[in-house]
Amino acid sequence: MIMNSSTSANDASFDMDEVEELSWKMLDNHISDTDLQRLEKLLQNDADSRQRYLDCVKLHCELNAFFRPASRNPESSLRSTPTGMLPQNLSASSSNSLQR
Repeated sequence: MIMNSSTSANDASFDMDEVEELSWKMLDNHISDTDLQRLEKLLQNDADSRQRYLDCVKLHCELNAFFRPASRNPESSLRSTPTGMLPQNLSASSSNSLQR
């Protein structure tokens, strides 16, 4: 049993690493169609994955805001944030997520 719980923890850690890697590829506009489909599947099926994705998006936006020249309109970047990947009714704490 210890091996199963350890394996399960390793799988969850791998999934979070994969979500983060795919999220950054998407945010950097370097994601393949296959990887994008994989990311969408991970986000649809797991609240922790959605939270990791949102954390990446938030950091991406914060970094853009920090390094953006002061002359740019601060609201312009908010209109183009990549949160459109998640349906409006789907959030990190969505009740549609899988039960553990």
